[in-house]
Amino acid sequence: MLYAKKYIEILVLTILLIWYSLAAHQRNVVWKTDFALWSDCVQKSPLKARPHNYLGLAYKKQGLVDKAIGEYQLGIKMDPKYDE
Repeated sequence: MLYAKKYIEILVLTILLIWYSLAAHQRNVVWKTDFALWSDCVQKSPLKARPHNYLGLAYKKQGLVDKAIGEYQLGIKMDPKYDE
């Protein structure tokens, strides 16, 4: 009985460790580049100005000026006082 309880505890802890390791790995993939990070933020918060602004900066760094301007305009439309 005692061994079964210990076995279950170890199994649960192992599953949790694997689960959190996979979640951390997935989040690290998102943080790999500015473009990946801010694209993810825009998908999760499409109505906020800041992610659009920073996605515009990421586009600008890649030389995609037209897309950058589009993101800046979306950010300003969402929050006209947001002038970063």
